[in-house]
Amino acid sequence: MTRLTEAQVQAYRRDGFLLPRLTIPPEDFEPARAAAEKIIADNVGKPDLIRQVIVPKRPGFPADEGNPFHEPLFRLAVSAAVLDPVEQVLGPDIIMFTAFMIAKPGGAGAEVPWHQDGHYSPHRPLDGLSVWIALDDVDTGNGCVRFVPGSHVNGLIPHYKEGRKDISTNHNIDRRYFDPDNAVDAILKPGQFSMHGIYTIHGSNPNSSNRRRAGFVIDYMSAKSHYDRGAEEKGGTEERAAAATTRWPIWVVRGRNRNPLNDLERGHEGVEHLDRIAAEAVERHEREKMAAA
Repeated sequence: MTRLTEAQVQAYRRDGFLLPRLTIPPEDFEPARAAAEKIIADNVGKPDLIRQVIVPKRPGFPADEGNPFHEPLFRLAVSAAVLDPVEQVLGPDIIMFTAFMIAKPGGAGAEVPWHQDGHYSPHRPLDGLSVWIALDDVDTGNGCVRFVPGSHVNGLIPHYKEGRKDISTNHNIDRRYFDPDNAVDAILKPGQFSMHGIYTIHGSNPNSSNRRRAGFVIDYMSAKSHYDRGAEEKGGTEERAAAATTRWPIWVVRGRNRNPLNDLERGHEGVEHLDRIAAEAVERHEREKMAAA
């Protein structure tokens, strides 16, 4: 069972992130790991970031989104092994709005500058978190994620454009807002995961080792928030980069939608099988809650 202790829940709220040291059961993790290997093999030579890995390739959608090996990753993203700890800190009503992989090849994986996910996230109010699942042994040698404890308490911090070619994104945070020397390294074994909030400052160093560093990242938000599909059309703001929100599907994966502004139909063409998997996961959890009551 991958549930957090009360002390871990409080540590997440205090620090803005958590390394639970829980391992996802093999029946959930291994099919997803096998699918991830196929996806990475299909994307050799492309940028480290592999987008929208939980959906198939579909006509009318960008060629760099989706893959034929998506379903095991989707099933992992809606599994109790992942959603139970997410519910403990985010609440009972949860929407999954994107998932991707970051596969830093040995000796070539780029630095990810310091940032907050809220700078890119399209929902308001910002009430969400990311689960970063290790597919490899992840440590300081191959460029693990680094989190700055307590950096979430000041809300969104301005990001500036870096202008460098050797980094994975073009935004960074001025050091006057935080001390990178306080950062904690997210050292993980395959099947372990970290959790971090939408305001938590984090980044990672380049992969200078001869080992790959791959992770599967899933973004969840409170179903009380509004997933603003107009953010991309508005071009972003000084505080928020434009996000490709208009076309992406979102799913209720726990409880129910609590915001009538959320569009739960757009972007769902060709993913009806995933809609069923998500609905079954919600129903199964509701039955388990009733049985335990």
